[in-house]
Amino acid sequence: MTAWHLTDWVWREIQGSTRRPTLTAKAGAPIRELKQFQELVKRNCAELAYCEDIAISTKHFTFSKLPVFSTKVTERFKINPDPIGKDGGATQHQFSPTGETVTYTAQAAELWITDGRSLTPAAEVLERAFQWWRKFFNEMPMS
Repeated sequence: MTAWHLTDWVWREIQGSTRRPTLTAKAGAPIRELKQFQELVKRNCAELAYCEDIAISTKHFTFSKLPVFSTKVTERFKINPDPIGKDGGATQHQFSPTGETVTYTAQAAELWITDGRSLTPAAEVLERAFQWWRKFFNEMPMS
């Protein structure tokens, strides 16, 4: 969600600043409003379009529109059949403030994104989005 919400924060920083001509050059056309900036971001990083859908769907509990790419995006959780633990066991131990041992069982969930043809771990999508923002900030420093 934060990867997508960066579009709002970055646009607020860019609008009315000396960085606008750099953004216009990068886009090949004037960017005058947030929506145009967001479309530019999605054209340059499809993973951020996934991030937009995740952010919108978690707020509204449904997809409000199709993303800029041609296939529908859906998310699903895959419960990991193997419990989490350093030794492969399901039992985790933690000491409470009173010194007692608290025992609990952990279960893992992974978020996967499908474009209708293949599944991609959400972690990969988020890493690509992160790398895109890193490159963007390196090319257009934010102060």
